[in-house]
Amino acid sequence: MRFSILIFIIALFIGCNKSEKNEQFIMKPKKMIDVLYDVHLAEGIATHRDFRGAADMKKYTTDEMFKSVLKKHDITIEMFQKSLYHYGRKTKEFDKMYQQVLDRFNKEREKLSKKDNLPELKEEKLQEAAPR
Repeated sequence: MRFSILIFIIALFIGCNKSEKNEQFIMKPKKMIDVLYDVHLAEGIATHRDFRGAADMKKYTTDEMFKSVLKKHDITIEMFQKSLYHYGRKTKEFDKMYQQVLDRFNKEREKLSKKDNLPELKEEKLQEAAPR
């Protein structure tokens, strides 16, 4: 009986330590929002036809741009994947985080359109492009 209790306590202790180790690889929401913003920005730059055709941009692939985002934020691919999985399971929290990413893009778009007199995009188009 004592042996069973000891095994249970050891298993519980190991399980708690494993959970704590995994938590250290999960980014805080603010950092995750910053990383998501930069990932989508890099992806847009790497895949946009005007940038793809530029001579100095031809050397950058989407994969290389993604790696530069990870380096900028001093995170590993494993940290990004674990954080994405972690927040992906918490859909309400993840939706709120993505709303902040979209809000940030909208603010940047507004600044650029005022600065360069670019036409405003219709809100319906932005909502169509929003991740679901």
